[in-house]
Amino acid sequence: MNKRNIIIATICASTIFAATPAFAGTIQVDDGMGGWTDYVAPPQPAKGVISVGDGKGGWKVHTPKKIPTNAKGIAVDDGMGGWKPYVEPAQPAKGVISVGDGKGGWKVHTPKKIPTNAKGIAVDDGMGGWKPYVEPAQPAKGVISVGDGKGGWKAHELKKIPVNEKGIAIDDGNGGWKPYNPPVRPAPVPRAGGGMVGALSILG
Repeated sequence: MNKRNIIIATICASTIFAATPAFAGTIQVDDGMGGWTDYVAPPQPAKGVISVGDGKGGWKVHTPKKIPTNAKGIAVDDGMGGWKPYVEPAQPAKGVISVGDGKGGWKVHTPKKIPTNAKGIAVDDGMGGWKPYVEPAQPAKGVISVGDGKGGWKAHELKKIPVNEKGIAIDDGNGGWKPYNPPVRPAPVPRAGGGMVGALSILG
């Protein structure tokens, strides 16, 4: 290395070291003028309060805006990113049926009149409503009546029960009846002789 190269190397090294901040246990930051300066930490935020950044590397106390509320301390979203006092809807009238009006309030509900018969009876009309109950015709007197499956009546015709000559019938085992047939009596067994005559015949 010649003398000229040594001079150039010395100048470069001096420039590098001059541009590099000295780290002697401190933090160096840009001084805004192309150099370096010691970093001075901002004071810590106060305790017991809400602090936010001040935009300059420090802190400032945050004072939240007071939320407007009603007399009960209730607030609701105002639809614009803030709050507004909650205004309670008017109470429904007493002694009437009230339903929601779809706007947070109430409206009187007037139920539809239910059509009934003369006795005040109504039945489902099969379409979500009501219709008067029409009573079925009364069954004829002097006959046996059964339900017709449609809410009315029909005469019940009794099947003739088969009986024997004495008018007796028994269960046929199939839910019906059959004539009663008494069992056949066994024939009497004949005996030889009879009484004293037979005994005398044997002795003679």
